[in-house]
Amino acid sequence: AVFIRLFMEALNIEKDSGKDPTEKIVDLAHTLQVLVFNYVSRALFKEDRLVFGLHMAAGLCTEEFPPAEWDFFMNANTFVVDETADKNAPAWVDIDSLAAYQQLKSSLSSLFEKP
Repeated sequence: AVFIRLFMEALNIEKDSGKDPTEKIVDLAHTLQVLVFNYVSRALFKEDRLVFGLHMAAGLCTEEFPPAEWDFFMNANTFVVDETADKNAPAWVDIDSLAAYQQLKSSLSSLFEKP
């Protein structure tokens, strides 16, 4: 019932646009995504909104989330800290954050490659 109401609202928002059908469908899909996101996020606890947003972004933009990045940010991978590795981390990396820095560097090594 709620989805039908949101779909009808999206149709009402997009009905007056004088665009060709292909553009109209793309705009309608975007409008529906925004309406669903707003509706669901209002019902979530504040601490769950970030995870929901990340899941929705990953679901809608799959090409933007390589599997290694998705695994890293969702903590699906395990990591063993190597105390001897990467002792020359940048000065701004606190000693307490060295393990997280090592995990980031090993999981997403493409971010650390110099152009």
